[in-house]
Formats: sequence, C-alpha cells, structure tokens
Amino acid sequence: MKRVLLITDFFRPEPGGIEGFFTGIARRWQPGTLEVCVTLNESACMTTAEERLQFDRLEAYPVHRISAGGFFSSHRAFDSFIQERITLFDPRHVVFGNISRSTLRAANIARAAGLSYSLFLTGADLKRNLGITGFFQRRFVLGARNVFTLSRHVERSAREAGVPDDRMVVIPPGLELRWSRYKKFTVPQQIYERIKGKMVLVALGPFVQRKGLDTAIEAMHRIRDEADRKKLHLLLIGSGPESAFLEELIRSRGLESYVTLTGFLPDDQLAGVLGLAHIFIQPGSRNNDTDAMGTSLMEAAYFGIPAIAGKSGVVEEIVRHGISGSLFEPGNLDELCRAILDLAGSDRMQLKLGKNAREIAGRDFDLARTCAAIQARI
Repeated sequence: MKRVLLITDFFRPEPGGIEGFFTGIARRWQPGTLEVCVTLNESACMTTAEERLQFDRLEAYPVHRISAGGFFSSHRAFDSFIQERITLFDPRHVVFGNISRSTLRAANIARAAGLSYSLFLTGADLKRNLGITGFFQRRFVLGARNVFTLSRHVERSAREAGVPDDRMVVIPPGLELRWSRYKKFTVPQQIYERIKGKMVLVALGPFVQRKGLDTAIEAMHRIRDEADRKKLHLLLIGSGPESAFLEELIRSRGLESYVTLTGFLPDDQLAGVLGLAHIFIQPGSRNNDTDAMGTSLMEAAYFGIPAIAGKSGVVEEIVRHGISGSLFEPGNLDELCRAILDLAGSDRMQLKLGKNAREIAGRDFDLARTCAAIQARI
C-alpha cells in the first residue's frame, strides 16, 4: 500500500463531525503507511495542549501538530516542517482534508516535490473558496488527482462550479463514534428532572441559522396542546451564535416547560441523553445547505432514533423517508408539526423506524467501507 501523508485542519480531540471523520480514517489505515499533519490554530482550539498530547500518544500512527502562522507572521517553520516530513516519511501521495491557507501552502510544497495529491471538498469549502476570486483555491482543487466528496449533493454543486467530472469521486459517508453504543452513561440530574416521564425530542447544535432550530421551537408552540397530552419535551443540545435568540424565542412563546436549552454537553452526557431520546429533529433552513456532513443524523441512527429532518443537502442521502425517518420541506411548519405528531403518536412506528435506522447505520455508515473507497483511488 502507498505511504500517504494526510494534512488537515480538522482532527480530534477537537469536537466536530469532520474531526471525527478524519480520525476514523486514520485509525483504519494500514499501520506504517500513514502520517497525519494537523495544522494548529491555538486561538480556535477548544482543547488544551495537554489534552491533544495525551490523545496523540494513544494513537497507533504518528500525529504531528504544527502552526501554519497567521496572515502577517512567517510561514517558514511550517514550510520547513512539511518538507521535512516529505523527506523523512517519503509518501507516495498526499491527501488534504480541506481548503485553507495552510493546505494551500502544503500543496505547493507537495507539487514542488513531484507528489500527486487528492483533496476532500466539503460544502463549506465549496461555498467559501471556489468563487470567481478564488484563483489559488481553484488551482488547488483542479490540480488534485481526486476530489473526494461525501455526498452526491456536493458533487453536483462542485461540477456546477467547474470541477471536471473525471476528478470527482463520491465516497460513502462514514461515522467514527465518540463512544461505545453499549456503554452505560448518566444524564445530568437537572436535565433528567425535566424529561422524566416525557417523550423526548432532541436536536443538536451548533446553534447556527442553517440548523433551523427556531422552526422546531415554533412547531412546539403550534402543537402545544398536543404536546401536553403526549408529554412532549424538546431538548436543544449545544451552543452557538443563535443561543440568545433561541432562548428569547422560547421565553416569548411561553415554552419554558416544553423546551430546554442544555448548553454544550460532554460526550458521555450526550450519549446518556441520546439513549433516552425518542425522536431526533433537524429542521434545516430554506437555503440550499451544503455545509452539513450529516454527522448528528448518523449518530442518531446508531442510537436507533428515528429522525425528522428538512430535506436539504446531504440529509436526503442519510435519512430514508418512511424507512428510517421523515423528510419535510425546510421551513414548512405545517409539515414539521404533522411529522412530529404522526411519529409521536405511534410507538410502533418509532420502534420500526428506529430499528431500520440502526441497521442502516451499521451497514452504510461503516468507516472501513469509506476508507477502502479512498484507498482504491489513490
């Protein structure tokens, strides 16, 4: 197998779906044939240097973390480090996890060394970096042997942006679980007291506009009488720029007894809450959402939770309508309310869709399958 150097801005122990994805790929690579270079931005890190060091020591492959420098600082240390890894490790191919200043610089170094490279193109990169003014970013993408995407939706958008068909490779999505599904976890007491004896609807952050979480709150307001009868309670887990807006919306609608903002939960507590959830909700927004990877939907499926989701972007490729959940038009409050009441009103349907979701997750979201698809192309 070819030796491969993976260079990415996103890697664990930082939280996030894309961080988990690349960590899972690295763990499934053949031992001795992979090194990982993580471009480090201390100001954006949620973990400490000690936490990252402890994480790296336990992995079975080398992990190097190096700052690429800011706009005005020198990049020479970063450039020298990448050149050193190419010389010492002698990779046959480089894989880039995203488009950024640091990966652009590393791509120039790889090209100068005569190395071919592949690139993962996310929806976020597609929107931010492939515009008319993104000359260097387009050069980076068009120079890749393979442009990997995790959804046909992003692939179509990339083709419309001018990425050649023969470079595009859609690989099956995969999930690196943050915890063992069979380990028992506890739920924070203050959250448990609010959901005890209730049918729990859960949605995960980050709290940003594209998540459409205000629609979920408005749905609870509209079906308030039914929520009383069916004992429905919505948990919004996470944090983000819309936290204050969502909190005020809950207060103004008088839903303090029906909706709870939990704030950010550590992985072990999140697992405990998901273990008690009955329905997963991801409303989405009316805009064409290419940013999402669908990680939270895949995690819900692994827990056997049926999903109600707005059909946009990758969502339609993860949630199977009528099989593992329900899809509705984003922003359509009537459709969302109807989907909630239909699923909340049928224990049998919850069990059926949840069982299907768990089976689909085990079969279709296996990262070993994803890793094999990548290796076949490089």
